[in-house]
Amino acid sequence: MKRNKKIIRTFILLVPVMILFFGCQKFLDRKPLTATFTDLHQGTLESQSLGLYNILRSYAGFSTLPWIDFNSIRDDDAQKGSSTTDGAEINAEFETFQYTKDDWATNTYWDDHFYMINQANAEIAIAVPINKAKTRW
Repeated sequence: MKRNKKIIRTFILLVPVMILFFGCQKFLDRKPLTATFTDLHQGTLESQSLGLYNILRSYAGFSTLPWIDFNSIRDDDAQKGSSTTDGAEINAEFETFQYTKDDWATNTYWDDHFYMINQANAEIAIAVPINKAKTRW
């Protein structure tokens, strides 16, 4: 009787171990079920988006003096708040809309805006193939 109980206990313990050990395919050795080649571009798209936000925060065409020149000086209600000679060349240029080709503020403003447009277009070029691949069934 003792011998039969020992055999039954061993059998009960050994059957689940054998099923787990021999019956299952190794999980880490199989190929991914749903990953595609286009999934690899997700990190690129995310880094491009973060780069666009960084451009908005740090480039001079979106902050500091060039932005203020184009968006605030033209206002009739704007008060400079310093002496009349301080920044007189900027006031004459932006209040009369007579821009010079070699002014650093106008060059920075437009260069930074067009750089942002180019970066946004590059992000769209990356994002469009990803979205097309995901909409296929």
